[in-house]
Amino acid sequence: MAMIWLRRLTLIVIVSALATMVLGPLVRAAEAGLACPDWPLCKGKIIPDVSDYQIFLEWFHRVIGGVTALALLAWIYMIARHRELRERFLYWGLLAIALMITQILLGALTITEQLDAYVVKSHLLNALLFLSVLVYVHRKIGRYLGDTPRMTALPDRVSQIAAGVFLVALFLQLFLGGRVSTNHAGLVCPSFPACYHEQEIQADGTKESRAVYFPPMIGNIEKHITHRLMAYALTFGAIGLVILSGRRNWLEPGRRLSYIIFGAIVVQIIVGVINVLYRVPIGVTVLHSAVAYFIYLSSFILWLELTFDRQRTN
Repeated sequence: MAMIWLRRLTLIVIVSALATMVLGPLVRAAEAGLACPDWPLCKGKIIPDVSDYQIFLEWFHRVIGGVTALALLAWIYMIARHRELRERFLYWGLLAIALMITQILLGALTITEQLDAYVVKSHLLNALLFLSVLVYVHRKIGRYLGDTPRMTALPDRVSQIAAGVFLVALFLQLFLGGRVSTNHAGLVCPSFPACYHEQEIQADGTKESRAVYFPPMIGNIEKHITHRLMAYALTFGAIGLVILSGRRNWLEPGRRLSYIIFGAIVVQIIVGVINVLYRVPIGVTVLHSAVAYFIYLSSFILWLELTFDRQRTN
């Protein structure tokens, strides 16, 4: 019974953490990151004047983060209270607490260091690690309870490695996306699929527009183009997972998840193109981040389950 309740509480913490992560890009896109210039208070108050939209966004983001921290404390208390849970999850619980403390400190530094790009990127990547620990515990509980579907009928190291490589590349892509957003490089390439168009003067004096697909890889242009190139690589990687799911005879849950990942990446590229062509509208920017988190979670779950399958059958 304790295991069932822990799974429910773990899901609550996951949802709360995801809500905080989705609000982060909204705060950044609305340029509200410094609407509360102090920390942990906001303009010297626990509850500031929220009639200002930017102040409300930043303050509400902090509130949801606080809710996540409180839910995590209840989560670790449940683990510590029950011997069965302690034996299986205490290490992961302590790791989650350490990552949450780090996340809180990075959140404070985000304010005190005036949205320093390195701090903001670290804030995102640490949040992904925190989320990964929680998802691991949630899926592991499902395995203990015996109600999580298997991905493969036989142990498959090739599939596990392929999914792991894809996951690492995806984590790198999230880092590259953070480079683009924190350095305001989203609009240095205002065209697609070219980076930009430039005018060339012909011999007869007329001007002709030329698409530049591979501009000099310097500064913000390098950040933007590298992010695009990784997106293309991940698309081919997702196609590879779909092909692998058929050739290695994955079970239906695994094949379905590979198709979901591929479809989500296609959607993500479309959203990214819209983001560029329409000059980074706030709603599309937030959607771009939300879809990225969905792809990461789906890929992480796939790799986890392939790993669990191999551990169980070996």
